[in-house]
Amino acid sequence: MNFVFWNIHKNKNTFLTIKELAITEDVDILMIAEYPECPVEELLKIINKEPSLYKYQYVPSNSPTDKVIIFTRFDTSFISNSNDKNRLSAKQLFSTLLNKNITLITCHLPSKINMTDDELSEYSTEVAEFIEEVEQQVGHQRTIICGDFNMNPFDKGMIKTKGMHAVMDKSVICNNRTATVRGEKYKFLYNPMWGFLGDTGKGKVSGTMYYNSSQSINFYWHIYDQVLIRPELIGYFDDSLLEIITCINQTQLITSNFVIDKQYSDHLPIKFNLKI
Repeated sequence: MNFVFWNIHKNKNTFLTIKELAITEDVDILMIAEYPECPVEELLKIINKEPSLYKYQYVPSNSPTDKVIIFTRFDTSFISNSNDKNRLSAKQLFSTLLNKNITLITCHLPSKINMTDDELSEYSTEVAEFIEEVEQQVGHQRTIICGDFNMNPFDKGMIKTKGMHAVMDKSVICNNRTATVRGEKYKFLYNPMWGFLGDTGKGKVSGTMYYNSSQSINFYWHIYDQVLIRPELIGYFDDSLLEIITCINQTQLITSNFVIDKQYSDHLPIKFNLKI
């Protein structure tokens, strides 16, 4: 099952590009953040126009604060709303291969422009509590969380035990299903997005967002858009199909200067696959 997440920066001009993305990447679950102020039918009309092989449907949300719009080429009866909280939404996605549900949690956390790193780190604790709450309610931990975290994989909120507790190496999780800190046990998430850091890392770019802050501490490339996976689903996750997409058909999303072409968005889409 192919998943794609893209923060399109409220740009309706990307709709035709999204159609190409859906076709070329054979997208099953399409997640869009910062959807523009227009009906979802406008995008559906474009992406379902021939030569589309599938007919996509909008997956309704129960929450007016849901920051990520979801479309699927499956019957929407396979996806049900579970829990919602400000900037967070959990859905149960039925896998015909597993004959079980998995939990898909989407998020778009506040921008670093509006929050300090410490404030975002504190926010991540609320996200972790939401994940635990959902898992207790549905009775399983087959969970993935995907979205724009507005944090890098190495930021405190992504790695601390009371935050996302997302590690870079799946062998850590395989050897230690939980971490014990001051007598408390904390579950892990696996974060494969670490692999893109640096120009010798995975893929063609070092991040999903490029920003030159002109400050003394300047990373330039940031990996704000990420997918995190509970240990129960790591065996179904295909590392080789994880990608930061830089080209859609003939459309280049990065310029000749090797930065993101903002005529489409200030973020690049990510794609991942689960064998479910």
